[in-house]
Formats: sequence, C-alpha cells, structure tokens
Amino acid sequence: TDVLFYWWFPDTTFIDLQPSAIKFPDNDRSEWAMGNWMTESARVPTRSWVYHSLDEADSRLHSMIGNLQWSNPQMHSLLLELKTNASHTEGSVACEWLKANPQTWGPWIPSGT
Repeated sequence: TDVLFYWWFPDTTFIDLQPSAIKFPDNDRSEWAMGNWMTESARVPTRSWVYHSLDEADSRLHSMIGNLQWSNPQMHSLLLELKTNASHTEGSVACEWLKANPQTWGPWIPSGT
C-alpha cells in the first residue's frame, strides 16, 4: 500500500518502510515570495553544533569532529540495523560500525593522536 507521510532523515521512525522522497522542481524564490509553493523549499544546510570553545578546550577533538563525513547510504544502513534488531542499541550499532570500518574513520583522527 502506498502511503504519503512527512519524515526527515536521519530518523528510524519509517526507515524499515524504505521510503522514497517526492521530488518537486527546484526552489523558485520568486514564486515562493508570491505564495506559490509548487517548487521545493529552499535547502537548509546541515550544521554541526558543538561547544563554542571546543577548539580551545581540545583542538584534536575539534579537528576530528570537523573531519566527520557520513553518506546517506551509510546512515540508512546503521538506522535500519538499529530499527530491525531489538537487541541493538545506538552504542552497539556504532561500536560494530567502528570495528568494521577503520578505513573510513581512521582519516578523521588528527595526526599525532
């Protein structure tokens, strides 16, 4: 059965349903200004929120956090694992991912750490 629902990613709520996005035409700011919302809303960049003085408190940690990179397929896989296996916690899924993917997270670690 096809169902239309509002969802954001990353989130586990509907991850097991394998949702797909409805794609509207690219945002047209002038149409939106006139109240015509037939195009996508403007993109909102993903932002990182960290302690404002983290660089001063721990520059190596700040550098590592700045190097973090995730792909949507990677995140999808982790969330699906969390949702479909009741015995897994966020921590156990993260730990298993870290053990299986040192080639991905290794470059995030600043040299000299």
